Amino acid sequence: MDDKALITALGGVTFIAREMGEPNSTVHSWKRSNRIPRWRRQAVADLAREKGVALPTDFLSDPSPQ
Repeated sequence: MDDKALITALGGVTFIAREMGEPNSTVHSWKRSNRIPRWRRQAVADLAREKGVALPTDFLSDPSPQ
């Protein structure tokens, strides 16, 4: 599952933005670029756990430089 699909699976841009206290535009940029920044991945993982959404096994160990 890529980041764009994960955002959809978690309930979409508005839901995630509200739950994480981020502006919609911030989460929308993650979805548009298919890239959740590394420094926000733990919070997204916590939200996924709460919602019962399975994450890719490498979600928290993604080596990309964001």
